[in-house]
This record gives sequence, C-alpha cells and structure tokens, in this order.
Amino acid sequence: MKYIQSDPAQIEKIFAKNIDLRSNMGYPKGEGREMRTKDPGRKGSSCVACSIVAILVFLLWHQESLSGGKTSQSSPFGVKRITAVRIFSKIRIDGFLDDPAWEEGERATTFLQSNPYYGAQPSESTEVRILYDSENLYVGVRCFDSQPEGIEANMTQRDSELWNDDAFEIFIDSFHDHRSCTYFVTNPLGTQTDGRCTGNGATIESVWDGDWMVKTRVTAWGWCAEFAIPFINLQFDARKNQIWGINLMRVHKRTGQDHLWQLEKHFFRVSDYGWLVGLRDIRRGRALEVIPFTTLRGDQNPDHPLKGELGIDLKYNPTSNFSTNLTINPDFAQIEADPDQINLSTEEIRLPEKRPFFLEGCELFGTPTTLFYSRRIGEIKAGGKLTGKADRFTLAIVDVQTPGRSDNPIGFQDKGANFLAARLKGDIFGSSFVGLTGVNWANRKGYSRAAGVDAGFTIPLDFTLGTQVNLSMDRDEILGWGKEKGWEKRIDLGHNSQYFEGHLSWLDRDPDFNLATGYFGGRNNIRGLDSHLTYKRPMESLSLHDAHFNFFFGSYDFKDTGKLNFKSFRHNTSIFYKLLGYWFANGFDLQWSQESVEGKIYDNHQAYISFIYNFASFENAGLRIKRGESFGVGVRVLEAWLRFKPLGLLSIDLFTNRVTFVDHQNRIGWPDQWVSNLKARLDLTQNIYLRSFFQTNDTYGRDLLRDLNLLFAWEFRRRCNFYIAFNHNEEWDDENEKKRTTQKILTKINLFLGL
Repeated sequence: MKYIQSDPAQIEKIFAKNIDLRSNMGYPKGEGREMRTKDPGRKGSSCVACSIVAILVFLLWHQESLSGGKTSQSSPFGVKRITAVRIFSKIRIDGFLDDPAWEEGERATTFLQSNPYYGAQPSESTEVRILYDSENLYVGVRCFDSQPEGIEANMTQRDSELWNDDAFEIFIDSFHDHRSCTYFVTNPLGTQTDGRCTGNGATIESVWDGDWMVKTRVTAWGWCAEFAIPFINLQFDARKNQIWGINLMRVHKRTGQDHLWQLEKHFFRVSDYGWLVGLRDIRRGRALEVIPFTTLRGDQNPDHPLKGELGIDLKYNPTSNFSTNLTINPDFAQIEADPDQINLSTEEIRLPEKRPFFLEGCELFGTPTTLFYSRRIGEIKAGGKLTGKADRFTLAIVDVQTPGRSDNPIGFQDKGANFLAARLKGDIFGSSFVGLTGVNWANRKGYSRAAGVDAGFTIPLDFTLGTQVNLSMDRDEILGWGKEKGWEKRIDLGHNSQYFEGHLSWLDRDPDFNLATGYFGGRNNIRGLDSHLTYKRPMESLSLHDAHFNFFFGSYDFKDTGKLNFKSFRHNTSIFYKLLGYWFANGFDLQWSQESVEGKIYDNHQAYISFIYNFASFENAGLRIKRGESFGVGVRVLEAWLRFKPLGLLSIDLFTNRVTFVDHQNRIGWPDQWVSNLKARLDLTQNIYLRSFFQTNDTYGRDLLRDLNLLFAWEFRRRCNFYIAFNHNEEWDDENEKKRTTQKILTKINLFLGL
C-alpha cells in the first residue's frame, strides 16, 4: 500500500497514523501506530473482562429459552413459501436434473423483476425445485432462454463477481431471524461464489467459503444448475421445527434484468424473504473436520536452508448452531497479494480479509465503527474461534497469539501479544438488535483495548436507526505513552428502498480515540454530521437502463476548539445504457472539501469523468480521468483497465493508475507515481489452475518496486490441495541501481479429514 502525501511540511504527522498494509504473498505487514509520547502508566482496564462476563450472564440468563418449540407454518399475507420434499434415493449431481426424484419437488416459477422495472414480468421464465435428505439440501434450477446463444458466461475463478455473467443465486436464512443469511451463487460454467450477511443486509461478507457442489449445463432451451448444499454450511437450531427464510434470484445479463422469487425492497433485505418449509430430522453432518498441512519454504540466500513446517486446522461443531475453529502454525502463503493503491486522502485504505481462519464468522463483527479489524494482525502462532447462535443471541469469540517480530520492536505488538475479540448480539423487536463488543490486544509491554455497545432498529417507511458508543484505551512502554482513554459516540439514520438510499450520521470522537485493534479511517478529535443520498431509477423514455444520482455532504469541527476540521461535498452521476448490443456506463464526479492541517485550511477540489465499455461483463475496458487540486497542489490522475479472455480458459486483467503533481518539483518536492498490475489465470481443468500477479510501483525520483507472484494449485481430492507458490521482489533506488532482490518458493499440501 502506497500513500501519496500532497504537502509533506504540513501533513506528515497525519500520515504517521496511516498503516502500510501491503502484504507479500498474503501476509499483512503492519499495525496502525500513532507516534505519540505520553507518560507511562500501568492502570489496568476491565473493558474486555466486562464483555466476557456480560456474554456469560446473557447466555446463562437465556438458557431456559433454548428448548425447542413448534412454529406455525402459516406464512403471512404476501410472503411466498416453497416446500422442500424429503427424498430417500441418491441424487447424482451432474447438471442434467434427470433423476426421478426431481419430479417430486414443488415448483417455484413466479419470479418478478427487481431490476430495472420493479415488479414487472421477466422476459424469460425460471423454474426451481428443492429436495433434501438428512444431510444435504438439493436445489434444481432451469433458466429458460429464448436466445441460448446469447448466454453470458466468462467467470471461472471462485468468488468472482458472477453477477457480471448470467447467474443464479440462493439466499438462505437458516435461523429465520429475518436478519442474517448465507448465499450461494453459480453461473453457466459452474463457478462458485458464496458469502454471508447480517443486520438485514447492513453487513455483507463475500470472503467466506463453504463446502458445497454445483454442476451446470447449457442446453438448447437455456441452462440449468444442480446444487448440493450440505447442512454443515448452515447453522440452525435442530431442536425446533424447521422453517427457514429463502429467496431465489436469477441474473439475466442479455436484458440487464434481475429476477426475484420473493420481491425485496432492496438487495439482501432478509426480512422480506419467503419461507422454506417441510424440513424434518436434518443434521449438520460432520462434527469434526481436520485439515493437517505441511509446507517447504526456501529462498535464494545460501545462508537460509530449506525450511519445513507442519500445521493443522480443526473445526468442531458441538451442536447444529455453534462452530469452533482452531489453527496451529498456519501458513497463508498461497493467498494472493494485495495490489498497491495510490491514496490521496489523509485516511488509510481498508483492505479485505483473505486468510481462511479469519473468514468464518467475520461478518458478526460488522459495526459502523469497526472495533475488530483482523488485518491489523500479521503472522500468528495459533488461534481459536467460537461462533454461533442460541435462540435470540449471536456469539463470536476470536483469540489469537502472535509471535515476536523483531529484536528492535517499535511497538508493544512486535514483542508478541495476545489478541482477543468477543461480540454478543441480541435480537429484539422483530428485526432490531443490541450488540456488545470487546477487544483486547496485550502483552507485558502494553495494550490496545476497545469496548463498544451498539444497537440497530428497524422503523416504519424503510428507515433504520442505529447508535454506537465506543471506548478505546492504550498503553505502550516501548513508545513511552501511558494509559490513554478516548470515547466515540455516533447516531446513524438510514433509509433504503427500491429507488432511494440515504443516511445521516452524527459523530463525536475524542482526540485520544485510537483503534489499533480496529478501523475508523484515522480521523479523530471531530464532531459533526455526514450524509449521503442516492436516487436510481430506470429511464425508459431516454432509452437508458437506469441512472444513479449520488450526493454526499459532511461537516466536522475539531471537538476541542470548535474550529473547522473537515468539510466536504460530492456529487456523482452514473448512467447505464445499451448501445450496439453492449452495455456502457458513464460517470461524472465533482468533489470539494476544506480540510485543516496543522492550523492551515486547504481547499481541495477534483472532477473526473469515466467511460466503461461492456461494464456488465467480465470482458470490459474503462478509462477514468481526474483533475483538481489537493492541499494546494494541482493533481492529475489517469486510471485505465482492460479485462479480457484471449482463450476460453485464460483470463487477463490489466490495470494502471498514474498520478501527476503539477509543478511538483518546485512546490512540494513529492514525485509523481505510476502503479500498474497484471493478473492472469489459466484454468487447466476445474481443479487445476495457474495464477500470476505482477505489479510495478514507480515513484519517480524515489524508487521502483516490482513484485511477481506465481501460484500453481491442484485440488487432487475434494478439499485436499497442493500448492506451489513463487515470489520475486525487486527494489531500485533513484539512481536506477538495484537495492534489494528477494526470491522465495513454497510448496504446501493440505489434506481434509471429516469425522
């Protein structure tokens, strides 16, 4: 991650808070450290202890309500329901849907458009049937298409953005709490994407990977898909009569239509889902999963011999609604590196989590201000996790031990520390909730702690009201600062309907509020308002697919002085239309802000225009041009990208981003920067692929960085993998001389054992 500072004399201290989270083969490389000098102190804090005690009290108090009870199967007016039919014969998952058992299933056919014309009849029909046995849910889908030669299918990598293809999606609310769901998506190539959401769509995590199967076929009448979803992927209370929330969605790319079985007022609105009934005597299946793995690592340094290591991942399901995970000596070297990004703001960029251990249940920690941000944690020695739901209460606990990183530590975290995060969330008033979060990162040299209470309420007319109060505490003997407390308070009012989306937030954050354990953007000592309004609607009279109009406004003062800290306004218009058989998009963006840095007020303004060709497909190209002024310096930004498939099995993704400071040599001395990267993936078979990632970061007059990552992956048996990863890094100085070259190679084998 590279940060461009527009005026080093004025804003250097602000960027000291930012963190370099750039990872090499997936390892995060830093913690957010605020370089402050404080008087040392050793007064303890009980915020995390209080959180754990509260969790235990809540669970014990509610223990009596955990007994199962029958639930009426009569659905409310307007809510569709479909019956899952129990089968006792085997289903062959091959995509043909020719097993006799499919004829027994109840058909779901009444789909309606959700986009672009809400509630209109779809141009093509869809048919879905649902079966099950004691361990699996089976979903058979027929997507009829009058022009099957126009079916769009390009994405082959797991967790790709499959809505760029024709696709079918299944959303399952297995607790039927009207708040959370697990979703499964495929396209006509059988590519898989999955994830989870909480808070009635407020938090969506696409990084979770489940263990499920799907096979697809393209036919003369359209395409079909055959899903087998083991109940191990879902948590539910097995002691209750099973009624689940469900929705089904088809993406029809040629017409730009989205078809929903049960119409939702907005995407991922779980409270609008239909009902899945008929499930009886089901179980999650495997109680214990064991994944041992071994790695062999080496580099070009003759003083570093080949090094072999062993590790293990365990998953134990004590009940159908709780899961525990344990990892010892994990290695994430096969995880793709983070691409470099140019950041012109004073706030750090948030990066997604990719490491498997942290993915299970990560959506449960989603709050407006994130107290637990797992990318703060770099290498780990061991970790454990407990997630699940007991009646109205959702629980998540994560505990990780990190190793010491350096003989010359620059913060307490480098001495090795324990990272503990816990969250308890209680359902109240239909689809509302109250949550409690505690985080503790500590060793004998210091700690960073945070605790918070948050609540979200669903109110009439598609409005939501949320509030959150957080407390942070820090002490670091290595940096020389003692116990510091900081408070944050916020209130959020939101609205989300078919055509309108907006929010209004009030925020009050102390100067000493600091989250080394979480993420809040890096700006503290503020008090003010932030707002956002989006309007989108089909514009048939203008032959447009639809148009989005976005307005942003924020105004914050320094909390201690009342003077201007930050004020901003932004307007963005995006227009989507079809021309000559291809989808196009144009964007127009105007931004203005006033920001105070070390007592000086800067007027920043930027404008950009973008043009995207074939945006609704994997194969697309785009150009974005931006010009303006940032912290008193003229800025020009050029972004361009190209994604294409020269072969059916080969996909290539090119991206370049160049920033030029006008007259920068005479005014601030900061160099221009050019970041480019290339991604390529070759799918030899469905279970064997090659992946490459190459990027250059050229900071003119400073240095040049080049990174090359290669990965060969083979799933030789279900969930058993073999990896070979190669990493090459070069660093050049301003005199065009190579300063450093590193090369590493790793082989990894992991096996899967389910008991």
